[in-house]
Amino acid sequence: MTQAALFQSAIFAALLLAPPMAFAAQQTVVLEYQDHIPLGPTESKLVQIDVNVIQGFHVQANPASRENLIPTELNLEPSPQVQFSAPTYPKGKPFRMNPIGSEILTYSGSFQIGVEISRLKTDAKLLSKSPPKSTLVKGKLRYQACDEKTCLRPSAVPFEFWVENP
Repeated sequence: MTQAALFQSAIFAALLLAPPMAFAAQQTVVLEYQDHIPLGPTESKLVQIDVNVIQGFHVQANPASRENLIPTELNLEPSPQVQFSAPTYPKGKPFRMNPIGSEILTYSGSFQIGVEISRLKTDAKLLSKSPPKSTLVKGKLRYQACDEKTCLRPSAVPFEFWVENP
């Protein structure tokens, strides 16, 4: 066996024997939202995504205080039946992070991001003739969590909800 093959085998064995949590990212954000939203052909509704940051961490505000910081971002996948407004983010609160030395705007604790949803105009005409039961909307909340001294890798929390014809 060559030296390279031995090295690869050793790495593979280490990965197999390592505890599972050694490679898992720490979950610092939990989302709460309505998973079924009734929406008629001509209606629009404000959908609120509740974001809960675990104690001891914060996430960057949107917009971020600096170019090199990663803002918290709500992204929804395009849908053939539903359209979305740009998300509405709360104002960030000042936070002084030790390595940076100056204040940056962040979110901590619980906050809400809102997005207005409505049916596409062409879909509204079709809905009056043969309404679909529901449309699945998928999205992600992208963020970077930090504590007082360090920042974790950027992460994303997927979510989905159903838009239903009442």
